[in-house]
Amino acid sequence: MLVYIYAASRALEESWSEICPRDVQRTDEIQKAEAIFVMGGDGTMLRAVRSLSVYAKPFYGIHRGRRGFFMNPLSRNSWHEMRPKIHQWKLPVLAAQAQDHQGIKHNLTAMNEILLRRQGGQTACIAVKVETDISTFVEGDGLLLSTAMGSFAYNLSSGGPLLWPGLSVFVMTSICAYGWHRSPSFVIPDTKTIVWEVQSFQDRSVFLEADGLSVPNIERVTITCTQTITLWHQSSVEEHIAQKVQGLQGLPTASK
Repeated sequence: MLVYIYAASRALEESWSEICPRDVQRTDEIQKAEAIFVMGGDGTMLRAVRSLSVYAKPFYGIHRGRRGFFMNPLSRNSWHEMRPKIHQWKLPVLAAQAQDHQGIKHNLTAMNEILLRRQGGQTACIAVKVETDISTFVEGDGLLLSTAMGSFAYNLSSGGPLLWPGLSVFVMTSICAYGWHRSPSFVIPDTKTIVWEVQSFQDRSVFLEADGLSVPNIERVTITCTQTITLWHQSSVEEHIAQKVQGLQGLPTASK
């Protein structure tokens, strides 16, 4: 099988033949590749998806970094033997169309979450609209919108609920919201369009962040979900999430 290599470092890229299953072959022409093999941690996978999802190839992660939620353990088995046991995860990709103070447009994508976060000492004031269904207001450190798979990341740290991956929903969670402006998390169908408008943005500047990529001085953001990517994994989503939830609770994970 021909694969395209995306690695966290030049050293990893150069050692691809010692890391990948032994019967795959590398190509530098991504259009000819059957899949994209990503070597590193979750951050590397997020960058790969941001850069390469336009090619509509499946991604297969090999864990060589700190965090490995999306990644597989290293295996030197034959890919021919591994392939029938590989599960296909269909994961949504968030798309944000933003405008900054100068009217410049920014387009960002994310697998985990998109968020607005205050830049300075002043709280962020954000008006929220979910088409014609919800209109509310949040004041605090910020606001995030997460996919179901991404709900295990910043959303969970911010007190938001865990969502079962595969559900066609987002979750919107405030970050350290202030007083009466503290809103509960909203679970929203992923067919909806979400609009965030920053109030008093000249005095209360905010960053827009999409899976770690940051843009300052944002005034308005429109978020939709119109794309999915395929992630190949050695475990099913159900097995993988069950292990992660047990790990969060400090319970021993079940062996296969």
